[in-house]
Amino acid sequence: MFYAKTAIGECAELRIELNDETIYTTCPGCGEEILVDLNDVIIDGQLDLGGTSIYCGECATKRFMGQEQ
Repeated sequence: MFYAKTAIGECAELRIELNDETIYTTCPGCGEEILVDLNDVIIDGQLDLGGTSIYCGECATKRFMGQEQ
């Protein structure tokens, strides 16, 4: 199991299991929350979470058509 964790005060921490139903990002165009399948983000066997942006369908279409916001 993979999980993310963060401290909540000095005596507690929060652990959240990472699976195909708990990975989300925010569209950099409009801010919509998007469920992400990490298999779709791996390129040539590499996963770059910090350098990857995922756009929602509407913003992706606008970018593709050259109508960026």
